[in-house]
Amino acid sequence: MTWWCSTVEWPWTWEWRPYVGAWLLVLVMTVPYLRSMRRRAKTVGLTDRDKRAIVWYLLGIVAIWVASDWPVAALSASYLLTMHTAQFILYGMLAAPLLLIGMPEWMIRRFLERTRLYRAYRMAANVFVAAIVYNGVLILTHVPNLLDGLRASQLGSFVLDIAWLIAGLIVWTPVVSTISELRLRGAIARCTFLFLATGVIPMIPAALITFSPEPSYATYELAPRSWDFTALEDQQLAGAVMKVTGIFITFPVIAYIFIQASLAESRHVGTRDEGGSAPGPAAAA
Repeated sequence: MTWWCSTVEWPWTWEWRPYVGAWLLVLVMTVPYLRSMRRRAKTVGLTDRDKRAIVWYLLGIVAIWVASDWPVAALSASYLLTMHTAQFILYGMLAAPLLLIGMPEWMIRRFLERTRLYRAYRMAANVFVAAIVYNGVLILTHVPNLLDGLRASQLGSFVLDIAWLIAGLIVWTPVVSTISELRLRGAIARCTFLFLATGVIPMIPAALITFSPEPSYATYELAPRSWDFTALEDQQLAGAVMKVTGIFITFPVIAYIFIQASLAESRHVGTRDEGGSAPGPAAAA
């Protein structure tokens, strides 16, 4: 039994390995949330939006659990750079937005007030800061020496994974946050930011990984080979996975934002037409 996944040197097997830290993380993030929802239900009741939020939040928790536990965590820490990239996507591109959508405004405001983190979080959620933080974490955690050093210990691997999750929460706040003043107002602004911050800039490290003539990371180059492809082929596949993330996650979200904005505008126009035009001065008199 291990607290958190880290680099090991023995050949890969499909024998299950428990990671206690992953279970504790899931419990710490789930139990207080459900207790808060339960208190809300007993006092003022839950709206339909609150009930939907529970589903979104629990889906985010499932993504964190999958990324942190066996076998994804074990393969990511010791064997395959491709799974390392998949783990980054699960934390930063899937779990983070689901958690934000799943936290109602009243809940996240209460949390920020009690922890006195509102001002710091608002500063971090600035579009320029958010883009720099997210892509800075992405680039730094893919520097070969730093990645190999972090993966070598359980604490280092834990810091790496949590950094991905926090960076994801920050970069998705201007797009999907339930706090209105932290979210970009226009659909075009949100889509442009999301495209640039998570779709364009990450292509730079992805290209470096894909077109490197030799393996860049000792962790995965020296890992026992339990499959038919080499460490370099694994690295090239990891770079390709990082590139196509924008196609499968970013662009569907952008399309959804535009569709929702168009539907909202259509409802607004329909309501205005049903109400009729405003009376002129003479009619008003």
